[in-house]
Amino acid sequence: MATYTIRPIPIAKIHNFPKSLMTYKMGFGESLSIVSYIWYLESEKIKKNILIDAGSSAARYRQRGFEAQEIQSVKDGLNKLGLGLSDIDMIIVTHLHHDHIECAKQFNKAKFFVQKMELESAFKPHPVLADPYIKELFEGLNFETINGDTYIEEGIELLFTPGHTLGGQSVAIDTNKGKAIITGLCCVNDNFNPPPEVREHLTVIPCGLHGDVLKAYDSLLRISKAADIVIPNHEAAFINLEKIPEV
Repeated sequence: MATYTIRPIPIAKIHNFPKSLMTYKMGFGESLSIVSYIWYLESEKIKKNILIDAGSSAARYRQRGFEAQEIQSVKDGLNKLGLGLSDIDMIIVTHLHHDHIECAKQFNKAKFFVQKMELESAFKPHPVLADPYIKELFEGLNFETINGDTYIEEGIELLFTPGHTLGGQSVAIDTNKGKAIITGLCCVNDNFNPPPEVREHLTVIPCGLHGDVLKAYDSLLRISKAADIVIPNHEAAFINLEKIPEV
């Protein structure tokens, strides 16, 4: 059985991010810090070099009006693990918003795994959902399209989890501590831990930014039930972790 250690690679930290953009109808007037990551999947059995998402620079966030600081480049983050950009074989793309695909073209040998529905909706987005899609960031990439839930390697399952985008996917990873799921929906720990007065009617809190809020709720609920370890993809608490699980 293949198991993996997840290596968080933080790329940019965004300060004073409006909380309501993460938590639907909640947190108005509040702010929090979020982090843009890529994630390296490390296994003794599987010899391919696999990443989740391609990363985004602090400069991209600043262009869009957010207060962001660079932590490290994608290249430098990989170098710390003894890897170069050309060493990466596979990149699982949770969705094609700019903050998950900006640096993709730096990986000249990688194949990119994306849901078919996500790729189609990214190239022809509804006007309401179009803003985060920047076509020049993903045009011409070596894509392999996925339809629904799919195992792409032993111990790695792609889960179709729409809601934040119409074709988003999360990644279920077998670890020595059970199943870890990195969310494809942009969220933080608060989405999975509603306050008591909210938990009476909502088990999870949908994403504040969404293409379909009902599907976002159902996808987060699915993740919360299936995962032994939930990894919300913008949660700042992972910024100083070397690996997940920690032991």
